[in-house]
Amino acid sequence: GMYRAVLRYFGNEALTAIIKAVSIAALALWTIGQFLPREWGIAPLPLITQIWILNICLIGGLRLVMRQYFMGDWYLGPRGLSHRPPGNSAVVGEPIAIYGAGVAGNQLLKALRMGNKMRPVAFLDDDSGTVNQSIAGVRVYSPSNIEKMLEETGAQQVLLALPSVSRARRREILEALQPYALRVQSVPALASLASGRVKVSDVQEVDVADLLGRDAVPADQGLLSRCIEGKVVMVSGAGGSIGSELCRQIMQLRPKTLVLYEHSEYALYSIYEELCETNAQDIKVVPILGSIRRYPRLSNAVGRWAVETIYHAAAYKHVPLVEQNISEGILNNVVGTLNLARAAIENGVANFVLISTDKAVRPTNVMGASKRLAEMILQALSRENAIKGNGNEAASYINRT
Repeated sequence: GMYRAVLRYFGNEALTAIIKAVSIAALALWTIGQFLPREWGIAPLPLITQIWILNICLIGGLRLVMRQYFMGDWYLGPRGLSHRPPGNSAVVGEPIAIYGAGVAGNQLLKALRMGNKMRPVAFLDDDSGTVNQSIAGVRVYSPSNIEKMLEETGAQQVLLALPSVSRARRREILEALQPYALRVQSVPALASLASGRVKVSDVQEVDVADLLGRDAVPADQGLLSRCIEGKVVMVSGAGGSIGSELCRQIMQLRPKTLVLYEHSEYALYSIYEELCETNAQDIKVVPILGSIRRYPRLSNAVGRWAVETIYHAAAYKHVPLVEQNISEGILNNVVGTLNLARAAIENGVANFVLISTDKAVRPTNVMGASKRLAEMILQALSRENAIKGNGNEAASYINRT
């Protein structure tokens, strides 16, 4: 099978196969020679050893040279086959440095070498044991020698191959790279890699959260499941950016029924189809097409499905558009919230969660003011029902996101 290998992707497995094949051939030749008269001079051991070495060099070595040629590390010039020096502008692909010489860094190196958009020229690693060593032909530099690395390699970009490092450490690295004219991208998080949603080679821009300097606080699963697990949950604005993500997260907490309330037919269809495809636990998903402006439709949907928890994410959220359409913004964000809150109280909904916005804090635009009014409506209704002693009071939880 030596001639079936694609030279561009010639690896250690193919080289091992060549050594095995050549060794078997040499052993067979030596064995045959043992049964032939010695004076024939066929296959003496020194000759077989020389043939074995020569075959490995010619069959395996030639393929390694051709792999380097196809990968772009070598080129055929006027003086024959030559190695391209680091930083040579004639080389295809932008020279990049990989921060992290661990497993993720090596996987990224192999993935990038398959293409021609990026050319790895250096590793940066904190491990003193690997500094000044070479990994797959790429030298490892210490982070304290970034200037030397840039001078010797001409790297224009740094890829952070540190999917499991803490945010605090990631922020330290970003601050160390800040003085240099380098574009910084990162490998996806370890959880994304493990889930199969992305590959190591799927580099992305540095997340804003990486600049916070602290790790994310994990959610309290008990608190989350209290209002969801085994209950009938409704999400208004289920097809929007926030509403659709809420639906995905709610499905993981195993509700009894998930009611999708959305006024956009296409958005409702998209999230409904997505949830049905990923519904491994056979949770009942109910798509309802309707507007929160229509109180009868809302009240009927909440009562018919005996909703126990409502996540209200339906709202106009784009500041410039709401600024140009004030009446529609007020009607949807304020009156729509009032309609849904009334429907919740009328039908005995136990939990009502409003997805608000930071723009509701000292609002300076119509969108922020409308969301602040929505908060005030829920607070007022909650106090009013508490005073009345209504057994079916709707508890209002305001989350600024």
